Amino acid sequence: MIPVVFVTSQGDVTVEAEEGATLLEVGHANGVDIEYSCKDGRCGVCQVTVLEGEANLSEPDIDEVDELFDRIDDGVRLACKARILGPVRVRVR
Repeated sequence: MIPVVFVTSQGDVTVEAEEGATLLEVGHANGVDIEYSCKDGRCGVCQVTVLEGEANLSEPDIDEVDELFDRIDDGVRLACKARILGPVRVRVR
């Protein structure tokens, strides 16, 4: 299991995740309120900011790159697309 920390306005939520699960799947399974609409990388609603462990997430796919443009360089990812490969800490909007 991989440690994942979600930083929310109510405080940090630390959970354990299976490798390959998305941030959105893991967050929702553990009561973290990540807003979403499509779950497919087209709406851009589920944006999170990676605070630590950016290299421990899957590479952005073309849908995510199209939606986020240069915000990826600022650590912004779509929770529905970012798959967990190792420990990570993200801020939820």
